[in-house]
Amino acid sequence: MTYGVPMVLLPWDLDQPGVVAKAKKLGLAQVVPRSSANPQDVHKAVAALFEDTRYRESAFHHSRRLATTDSTGTAYSLLEEFLITME
Repeated sequence: MTYGVPMVLLPWDLDQPGVVAKAKKLGLAQVVPRSSANPQDVHKAVAALFEDTRYRESAFHHSRRLATTDSTGTAYSLLEEFLITME
Protein backbone atom coordinates (compact mmCIF):
# COMPACT_ATOMS: atom_id res chain seq x y z
CA MET A 1 0.00 0.00 0.00
CA THR A 2 2.82 2.40 0.77
CA TYR A 3 4.03 2.33 -2.82
CA GLY A 4 0.60 2.66 -4.44
CA VAL A 5 0.78 -0.64 -6.29
CA PRO A 6 -2.26 -2.93 -6.60
CA MET A 7 -1.68 -6.45 -5.34
CA VAL A 8 -2.59 -10.08 -5.92
CA LEU A 9 -2.80 -11.67 -2.49
CA LEU A 10 -2.85 -15.31 -1.45
CA PRO A 11 -3.67 -15.38 2.27
CA TRP A 12 -1.70 -18.03 4.06
CA ASP A 13 -2.43 -18.24 7.77
CA LEU A 14 -3.12 -16.49 11.06
CA ASP A 15 -3.98 -12.81 10.49
CA GLN A 16 -3.51 -12.81 6.72
CA PRO A 17 -7.14 -13.57 5.80
CA GLY A 18 -8.25 -10.48 7.71
CA VAL A 19 -5.57 -8.26 6.18
CA VAL A 20 -6.39 -9.58 2.71
CA ALA A 21 -10.11 -8.98 3.22
CA LYS A 22 -9.37 -5.36 4.17
CA ALA A 23 -7.15 -4.84 1.10
CA LYS A 24 -9.87 -6.28 -1.12
CA LYS A 25 -12.55 -4.10 0.49
CA LEU A 26 -10.38 -1.02 -0.09
CA GLY A 27 -10.13 -1.95 -3.78
CA LEU A 28 -6.38 -2.53 -3.61
CA ALA A 29 -6.18 -6.22 -4.33
CA GLN A 30 -7.38 -9.28 -6.14
CA VAL A 31 -7.52 -12.31 -3.87
CA VAL A 32 -6.72 -15.88 -4.84
CA PRO A 33 -7.58 -18.38 -2.09
CA ARG A 34 -4.54 -20.46 -1.21
CA SER A 35 -6.58 -23.65 -1.09
CA SER A 36 -7.51 -23.34 -4.74
CA ALA A 37 -4.56 -21.33 -6.10
CA ASN A 38 -3.31 -22.37 -9.51
CA PRO A 39 -1.39 -20.57 -12.26
CA GLN A 40 -4.54 -19.81 -14.24
CA ASP A 41 -6.29 -18.11 -11.31
CA VAL A 42 -3.19 -16.08 -10.46
CA HIS A 43 -2.87 -15.05 -14.10
CA LYS A 44 -6.53 -13.96 -14.18
CA ALA A 45 -6.06 -11.95 -10.97
CA VAL A 46 -2.98 -10.17 -12.33
CA ALA A 47 -4.76 -9.47 -15.63
CA ALA A 48 -7.70 -7.97 -13.73
CA LEU A 49 -5.34 -5.51 -12.02
CA PHE A 50 -4.05 -4.32 -15.39
CA GLU A 51 -7.47 -4.18 -17.04
CA ASP A 52 -9.38 -2.33 -14.34
CA THR A 53 -7.95 1.13 -13.62
CA ARG A 54 -9.88 1.33 -10.36
CA TYR A 55 -7.24 -0.85 -8.68
CA ARG A 56 -4.45 1.60 -9.61
CA GLU A 57 -6.57 4.57 -8.60
CA SER A 58 -7.42 3.04 -5.24
CA ALA A 59 -3.82 2.00 -4.60
CA PHE A 60 -2.62 5.51 -5.41
CA HIS A 61 -5.29 7.10 -3.20
CA HIS A 62 -4.43 4.93 -0.19
CA SER A 63 -0.71 5.42 -0.76
CA ARG A 64 -1.21 9.18 -0.54
CA ARG A 65 -3.42 8.78 2.52
CA LEU A 66 -0.74 6.73 4.26
CA ALA A 67 1.93 9.27 3.33
CA THR A 68 0.05 11.93 5.30
CA THR A 69 -0.67 9.72 8.29
CA ASP A 70 1.55 9.60 11.35
CA SER A 71 1.11 5.88 12.01
CA THR A 72 3.79 5.72 14.70
CA GLY A 73 2.39 8.75 16.51
CA THR A 74 -1.14 7.38 16.33
CA ALA A 75 -0.04 3.99 17.69
CA TYR A 76 1.90 5.69 20.48
CA SER A 77 -1.09 7.86 21.46
CA LEU A 78 -3.46 4.89 21.48
CA LEU A 79 -1.04 2.81 23.55
CA GLU A 80 -0.50 5.66 25.99
CA GLU A 81 -4.26 6.18 26.32
CA PHE A 82 -4.74 2.45 26.91
CA LEU A 83 -2.02 2.36 29.60
CA ILE A 84 -3.52 5.36 31.38
CA THR A 85 -6.91 3.61 31.57
CA MET A 86 -5.18 0.54 33.05
CA GLU A 87 -3.77 2.51 36.03
